[in-house]
Order: sequence, then structure tokens, then C-alpha cells
Amino acid sequence: LIGIRHKNKPLQSKGGIEFIYAEKNAYPLCYTRSDGEVRLIVVLNPSDKEAEFEYKCRLCGKVYSLGGEISAENGKVFAPARSANVWELE
Repeated sequence: LIGIRHKNKPLQSKGGIEFIYAEKNAYPLCYTRSDGEVRLIVVLNPSDKEAEFEYKCRLCGKVYSLGGEISAENGKVFAPARSANVWELE
């Protein structure tokens, strides 16, 4: 994970952060990181159930995925159970 952070400027300390979905006692946790040129979406779902939230986006390229890949369609993002994902956004 440290290598992924070093290769992606938005994940470094000067990258901006915007929380997209962060509800108390609910998953997934979702936020974007940006360096002004590249925007990444980070989606973490440690629960044992698939989770979804409303967010219209287009996934452009996988940076990191563990436990299954997220998908985005019809204005929603779907996160598999026990998964962690980082994707570039268009």
C-alpha cells in the first residue's frame, strides 16, 4: 500500500480530500482524493454485506482492489462485502 501511495500523487499528504459517503454506523466509507489533475475514488466496505450509495461517477482505471471490485451504474456505486478499492475517475 505504501508503494501505491507513492505512485499516486492524490494519495500523498498534499492531495485534497472530499468525503462522498460517510454515515454513522453504516458502510461503505467513500471519499475522493485529488491533486488538481487526477481524481481518485476510495471505497472501503469492511462489512459482510454488499453496500451501495448514490454517487454518479465513471470509473476509469483500477489503482487497487482487494476483496472484489466496485462498480458504478445508474447513479449508484456498489461495493462488495469485505472490499477495499481505489479507482481513477474520469
